[in-house]
Amino acid sequence: MISKYQVYINNIINIFIGIICSLIAWWIIFHLLGPKLKIRDKITIRTTDGSHRLKIENVGFRGLVNWTCSARFEFKSTTSNLWKYVNIPTNINWEPHLSAGNNRIIVFRPELIKEKTSNPFEQKIADHFGDKKISFHDLFNYKEQSRLRFSLHGYDAFSGAARVFEHVYKVSDITDIGQ
Repeated sequence: MISKYQVYINNIINIFIGIICSLIAWWIIFHLLGPKLKIRDKITIRTTDGSHRLKIENVGFRGLVNWTCSARFEFKSTTSNLWKYVNIPTNINWEPHLSAGNNRIIVFRPELIKEKTSNPFEQKIADHFGDKKISFHDLFNYKEQSRLRFSLHGYDAFSGAARVFEHVYKVSDITDIGQ
């Protein structure tokens, strides 16, 4: 005959095991099987047109939906310990889907900084370079401490969970590829 206390102990153990198994299943579904992006370590420059390009690949098991990317140059202020930034336009503002196993090429457009902007620091950068076409090398050489921060924000196609992927580049991360 099973005693009343044995039933209570069995129920407590079963609840504890159920919670542990649920957490393990949640971690596998949302972290192990979710979309994973491989963002290249180098930004390449095509010598034919001078465009700055970055390849991203979805090497995960599920797609990424409703994704956007942004790039911004960050400059260390000489007067304070703050970082100021300039948004760099790209060829992709919004994409509906990036399937598992597929890739995209992001083309940076630093020459479009000169368009009308509400950011006073961006306007200062545009005024500094005047009519000259702005390149990444110009921006990296504008201040001693500078970096490019690339961010991609999207949602897991299965669960709808938000994902953010980031990579920071220095001037040494820019290479020429020829074509």
